[in-house]
Amino acid sequence: MKIAVAWNSEESRVLSRLGQPCPERYGRRAVDCVLAGLTEGGHEVALFEADVALLENLKDFFQLDGQTPLTDGMVFNMVYGIQGECRYTHLPAMLEMAG
Repeated sequence: MKIAVAWNSEESRVLSRLGQPCPERYGRRAVDCVLAGLTEGGHEVALFEADVALLENLKDFFQLDGQTPLTDGMVFNMVYGIQGECRYTHLPAMLEMAG
């Protein structure tokens, strides 16, 4: 299965700044452990920065054409969010709206 691991290593690549930046984030060591575990499980894994380019990068990784549904892939959410209220739900909401 193709698995995209999304996380925030930085907070600067946003369309605009709103509210306080999120002080929490997963460290690189935790992310690397998840990547290693998924790879050892036989999955094709890639790490993605959760920023303004994420949807386009996921589209390329999963080779989505807008017509064929994604049947063998998932996004592993390690995103704390960058800013604002309810930031933990931003990535799931964005993915849901994107289809």
